[in-house]
Amino acid sequence: AVPGGEYDDAFMIKYARMHGGIIVSNDKYADYVHQAGATGEGDRSAAAEWLRHCRLSYTFCGDDFIPNPAFDVKAAFDHSEGSKHTNSDPFSL
Repeated sequence: AVPGGEYDDAFMIKYARMHGGIIVSNDKYADYVHQAGATGEGDRSAAAEWLRHCRLSYTFCGDDFIPNPAFDVKAAFDHSEGSKHTNSDPFSL
């Protein structure tokens, strides 16, 4: 759980990046990308680039979960940093 009043997107994205994961969401995280540039600590284009490659959108058809068939697993892997990411700034990409 994220501490009350904290920005949950930053925690989730930071965790995914630290562990070489992807985000399964239909949220495009425009507020996160905007915040990344607004802090002066991050880079909007880097944030947008990572999300473009590492966010898996999906839909449901009845009870069936259908991930985006256009999702490029190789591109996600190529943009994943895994445990190499050590910067403590949650907006730093």
